[in-house]
Amino acid sequence: MRFFHGIKLGGLQQKIFNMMLLFIILLVGVYVAVGVFQQKNLSSVVSKASHDQLASIVEVSENTMQQAVSASMSKTTALQAYIADDLFSDVRSEVLTLHSFATEIFEHAEAFPAHASYPPNK
Repeated sequence: MRFFHGIKLGGLQQKIFNMMLLFIILLVGVYVAVGVFQQKNLSSVVSKASHDQLASIVEVSENTMQQAVSASMSKTTALQAYIADDLFSDVRSEVLTLHSFATEIFEHAEAFPAHASYPPNK
């Protein structure tokens, strides 16, 4: 055992101190290694989850927009078909009225006097 500036070197106390210091350094090293390992794993898990979530959101959004557009187009087409049917119904009614008037006139043509007609002006 030697003394260096009032400090004992090489004694049992020094060996225990060195052992505890080595144990603390190893403990800190293991803690740092586990922390780095967990941080890398967590980073990869978050990255994969973010990618999967983005793909899921894109898929759900596309499906929702497709359904919304399809429903809107169906409603618009049904409304336009209803309007066209209503217009053709009115035209059909007017054509049938004109047909009945023309039939009545041609069946009783002798009852109507002749009218003089003039050619159009130049």
